[in-house]
Amino acid sequence: MKCWLLAVVAFLALLPARAAEDQDHRCFDDRAGVLSAAHKASLRDACARAYKEGAGLMVVTLRSLDELNPRPLRLERLVEEMYEEWDIDYERGRLGILLFVPVKEREFRVMLGDDYSESRRNLAVSLIRQILAPAARRNAIGAGICELQKAYLHRILLPQVKEKKRKEKKRQPMITDD
Repeated sequence: MKCWLLAVVAFLALLPARAAEDQDHRCFDDRAGVLSAAHKASLRDACARAYKEGAGLMVVTLRSLDELNPRPLRLERLVEEMYEEWDIDYERGRLGILLFVPVKEREFRVMLGDDYSESRRNLAVSLIRQILAPAARRNAIGAGICELQKAYLHRILLPQVKEKKRKEKKRQPMITDD
């Protein structure tokens, strides 16, 4: 009886960690191994906040583009295909942001959903130059990814969600009692 009880308690203790791990595929795919446990926790938090707002955040890391067979000729097309294959529903995808990080080549790419304006797309690229590129030069790519995802969340995604809600509220017809 005691062994069975201990097994149940051990299983229940693992549930929150397992639930977080089950959601990781929607938040990050760290094939390069650059994300520490603290980085992953930070990314889970940002991802959960984005998901709560009806959007998605994703990071994919690779050690090198040489790992892909065949090696892509057009990196932009590869990232577009990743975005299309992302396990996220259509509405969240319209507000999604996917960051692709091939560590060796440092050819970082970002893909934003259809709802984003050109100015927010430009900001996303600019933030890579301001945050991730310098972190990569300091060999702090995991920390740079976390800082960049937080910037994407607070400077791009959440303002876009707020703007979308404001526009939807404006479009709703006024109901009056006649």
